[in-house]
Amino acid sequence: MFDIFYTGIITFIIMLLLHHLYNYLQSNLTIPKVNEIIQPYILHDLHEIKQENQKHKEVKDELKEYLNQFKKK
Repeated sequence: MFDIFYTGIITFIIMLLLHHLYNYLQSNLTIPKVNEIIQPYILHDLHEIKQENQKHKEVKDELKEYLNQFKKK
């Protein structure tokens, strides 16, 4: 009787360890599936940032032109 109980507990512990090992390896060694990498709102935000950068560049160019007027020739 003790033999069956002992074998059952050892089997349960081994199954538990293998289950946790499988979950650990699966979570650390696999690449998660991603449905949509770039969301539409991210594209919108990137477009806005690009427009702002263009505006800053235009202002910079205008400022350079203005300052170049005062340089000695």
